[in-house]
Amino acid sequence: ICRWSGSSPICLGECEEAEHEKLQAKMMSESLTAGERKRFGMSCIFGVKKLCCINIQRVFPLSNLNLDPHATSNNMPVMSLF
Repeated sequence: ICRWSGSSPICLGECEEAEHEKLQAKMMSESLTAGERKRFGMSCIFGVKKLCCINIQRVFPLSNLNLDPHATSNNMPVMSLF
C-alpha cells in the first residue's frame, strides 16, 4: 500500500518509519503508473512529493507470524498469511 507524501505547492514529502520511499517526483510524468498518477494531485513549485509504501516486514515481522492457518494461541486464532 502506497501513498504520496507532500502537499502542493510546497511539497515537503517524508515517509514514516514503517514505510520505504519508492520514488520522488516534483510533477506528474509519464514514467508514473496510472495508479500513481491518479493519486499524485497538483505539481510542486518547491520540493518534492515522495511515494511512501508500507514496509510489511517492519509492521508485521515474519518471525512473529505463525504460518499455520489452523494454529491457535489461548484458543484464539493466530494471525496468518492465509
